[in-house]
Amino acid sequence: MFKAFFDESGGPESSKALIMGGFLGRVEEWERASDAWDECLHQSPAIDYFKRREAQGLNGQFQGWDRSIAEKKVLDLATVGSRFKLLGMCAIVPFGIFDGRDPKVTKGMMGTRAYDWGFAGAVKIVLQHMKETMPEDEKVDFVFDDHSALAPNIDIFYKMKKDPFFKEFMSPAGGCMPDDDKKVVALQMADLLAWEFSNHGKTRTMSDILKLIRENNQIIYLRCDPPMQTNPTMRLYQLGHEVYAEAVEFLKQIKKPREGLTVDEINEQVSDLLMRETYANVELGRLLLRLDADDEYQAFKKGYIDKQEPEEP
Repeated sequence: MFKAFFDESGGPESSKALIMGGFLGRVEEWERASDAWDECLHQSPAIDYFKRREAQGLNGQFQGWDRSIAEKKVLDLATVGSRFKLLGMCAIVPFGIFDGRDPKVTKGMMGTRAYDWGFAGAVKIVLQHMKETMPEDEKVDFVFDDHSALAPNIDIFYKMKKDPFFKEFMSPAGGCMPDDDKKVVALQMADLLAWEFSNHGKTRTMSDILKLIRENNQIIYLRCDPPMQTNPTMRLYQLGHEVYAEAVEFLKQIKKPREGLTVDEINEQVSDLLMRETYANVELGRLLLRLDADDEYQAFKKGYIDKQEPEEP
C-alpha cells in the first residue's frame, strides 16, 4: 500500500499559480520518515509542528527566532525528509484563468476554484505514476491538508471510483481523507515542498532546500490548465445569476410598488431585463459553438455525458 500526502501553497494575491505539492511513498517508508521528522522537530531548538510560512515569517512556532536559526531548522528538516524513498509531486494551477470569477456567485460551484483543479491534478499525477510503474494490485491512499473546498472534491473522488467510465483511471485509488498538518508530519513535509516550489515560481530562484529535495527525492510536476470553456462558463453563470436577481427585484416592486413608481419606469426596467436576457442567450450560443468545435469535449460528451442521460421510454 502507498500513501500520498498533499498540501497547497500560494494565493492569487501573491502568486501566479496555486501549487498542490506532496510526496508519494510506501506506508512502511512513511512510518520511518515520520519518526525521523518528528525526532528532528523536537531537537533543540524544538517546535511542536512545522509550517513553512511560519518559518519564513518568523511567527507561530518560530516567533522570536533569529533568521539564521530558523533557516537552519528548515534545512535540518528537509535533510531528514530527503533520506527516504519518497517521490515529490506538484500540480500547478495558474490563477489567471479565474480572473473573472465572482466568489459570491460561484460559491460552492465545482471547477470554479483553483483548488478544485489542484486536487484533481494531484490525484491525476499520482494515479498515472502508479499505473505506469507499479503492479495492477498496488493501491494508494490520499491524504490532503484540511481545506474549506476539500470535502466536495473528496465526494467527487468517491463518485468517480464508482463510475464505470472512470474505472480504469481510478483503479489504483484507495481512500481519500482530510487531516491536520499540525498533527500529521507527512503533511508538514508536503507543506515544505509546496511552499518551496511556489516560492521558486515567484522568485525564479531555486533555494538550497528545493535543490536538496530535487537531488534526493526527485519531483514530478504537472501544469493543470482548466479547459478553455471554464471562464466563459463562469461568466455565463454569473450573468444568469445577475438576470435572475434583477428579475426578482423587479417582481418585488410590482407586487409592492413604491410610491411614485411610473409606467415609464416599469417599461424601462422590463426593457433592461429583456436586453440582459438577450445578451445571456448570445453568450450561451457562443459557448455552445465553442463546445461544438472542441474535439476533446465532443469525445468526452460521447463517451460519458450522453451515457448519463436517461433513455426515452
